Amino acid sequence: MFVDVALEIGTFVYRVKKMANYKEKAIIGSLVKVPLQNREASGWIVGTKTKSQISNIKNIKEITRFSYPEPLISNKLIELGKWMSSYYQSSLGMVLNLMVPGLGKTRVQEFKSLGVQEFKSLGVQEFKTVKLSDKRGLPSVISNALEKNEFKSILLYGLTRKHIYLHAIEETLRQGKSSILLVPEIELTAPVFSFLQKKFGDRVALLHSKLKKEERWVEWLRIKQGITSIVVGTQSAVFAPVQNLGLIIIDEEQDTSYKSGKSPRYFAPVVGTMRAKTNKCVYIAGSRTPSIEAFYNTEIGKSTLVKLVFPKKADKKIRMVDMRREIDPIFSELLQKKLKTYIEKQEKIILFLNRRGWASFVICEDCGYLPNCPNCNIPLTYHREEVSASGGLKCHYCGYKERAPGYCPQCKGTNLLRKGVGTVRVERAFLKLFPGVRIFRLDLDITSRKYVNHIFKSFADGKIQVLLGTQFVAKPIEFQEVGLIGVISADTGLNLPDFRGAEHTFSLLTRLINKGKETVLQTYNPEHRALKYLLSNDYQSFYQSEKLLRKKHLYPPYSHLVRILIEGTNKTKVKEKTYKLLVSLKEKNLNFLGPSPCPIERKKGKFRFHFLLKAKNPSELSLTSIVPKETVIDVDPVELV
Repeated sequence: MFVDVALEIGTFVYRVKKMANYKEKAIIGSLVKVPLQNREASGWIVGTKTKSQISNIKNIKEITRFSYPEPLISNKLIELGKWMSSYYQSSLGMVLNLMVPGLGKTRVQEFKSLGVQEFKSLGVQEFKTVKLSDKRGLPSVISNALEKNEFKSILLYGLTRKHIYLHAIEETLRQGKSSILLVPEIELTAPVFSFLQKKFGDRVALLHSKLKKEERWVEWLRIKQGITSIVVGTQSAVFAPVQNLGLIIIDEEQDTSYKSGKSPRYFAPVVGTMRAKTNKCVYIAGSRTPSIEAFYNTEIGKSTLVKLVFPKKADKKIRMVDMRREIDPIFSELLQKKLKTYIEKQEKIILFLNRRGWASFVICEDCGYLPNCPNCNIPLTYHREEVSASGGLKCHYCGYKERAPGYCPQCKGTNLLRKGVGTVRVERAFLKLFPGVRIFRLDLDITSRKYVNHIFKSFADGKIQVLLGTQFVAKPIEFQEVGLIGVISADTGLNLPDFRGAEHTFSLLTRLINKGKETVLQTYNPEHRALKYLLSNDYQSFYQSEKLLRKKHLYPPYSHLVRILIEGTNKTKVKEKTYKLLVSLKEKNLNFLGPSPCPIERKKGKFRFHFLLKAKNPSELSLTSIVPKETVIDVDPVELV
């Protein structure tokens, strides 16, 4: 018997020993050990071969042993893995390794010690003990989709999504099927898990990367054996080995936390959609500010839009300040006044600044002029000692460069701001204005993720009155009784060298504004479309304006972007690889920008060059055959630095 075994470096044919029990074990999805060159490697059986399909049987090596007594990955997940391998330009072995926790460090005895026998005594809760509500809480589009055994993609647009998710999970359980619910952050899994566990008890499982290895294995095996039928988790839970999958829910689908930072760099909402299609089940994506791609899919018929009625609440007071008219570049006169009021009332305050260290930009303080790339329609980034002694402007997409202006080309003014304000400077300025006030600066420079929950609790308990931070403070976590939201600079997010800058700013600030009673939003560009529609709480008009710009420059959803990053410590070799790849891309007649030095040409001791491709379907590119070794291929990239 001959089988295809998917390894990290590729898929190869191996022989199964002439032993009856080995042949029985040689089922698709089995984890095996095989000889590879002068070592032993782990791989997955993904298919079988006949003698007639093999040209040289004598050179076929035998499987060394089976790592587990039964298959760990289902046929449906292998089918999904094959699609991911093609779409994300990765080996099938690397994709399948994502689907089982801790692979590579796990010993055979660990499989056995956490085996299925351990769960026999737990039993399975009878379904009749779970009290279910009727289906009246579900929109008809969702209830009808759940009754049919076919794929259906639904975008749930609105704020009150929680009860819809609950009713959808209930109906899925009623049909004897399983559900997967993803949230973007680990911090959000605990409250969601607790909420569902109160309703469904031990039927609910939790999966995320911060669980201890033993805990993760226990949860994974409980899911695989059908002891649980609801899975709550972050991005990797999209691969949960549930039985009889009926529903996949991805909340806050626009959140970039769903993007994997390691190869293969998958995006959970995209994979979730394809898994639902493979399993012929229902896929629900939920958001108050959906991604442009998700909303566009409802227009072209790939997905169905379900618009929820927004609850009637007191209007949030939002005041926008034009910083071109202010003396203090950090705290406007209005923000200082509001800070004083809320500090005296002992109410909680959030100060937000979306500032990332490399994102320096040039902006005119008099008229708000911002230099854009003529080729790519994204803000140019300022770099010292680039192009000229006074510095230069560079495009992060195509490599376009120009001299940094000495005066504003639009109003001829000389008040050009060449570097964004950071959180440290804001903290110091705040303490000069309000000495003794309990303020905490929360950003990646001074804290770890483990510390975030502790800080949030201290803020909730009143031990900290003012929370100053970057995107941490805008997480989709509920804060009780926050009085004032102060956005120090809305421009930083808008001026990042990213075509999604306006979209991310609109989504992030919408989420932030909902946390407080009142918001002061400071900007040098009050006419920007993202801020204009933010003030009127009009996502759909923002979407229409953004969509037109995307179409003009052939950005997603009108194409897929693929980033190819070549890096190394030897600049000459990196340039050689870059040139060879440039020739190959031209030969394949692909639409691409580059080569372009990254914003930091040498980062962490490595020289870096990248290409940016625009493609209709990444699965048709076959890039792995032409890119040099140790090259990063990022399909649908979230960041380009």
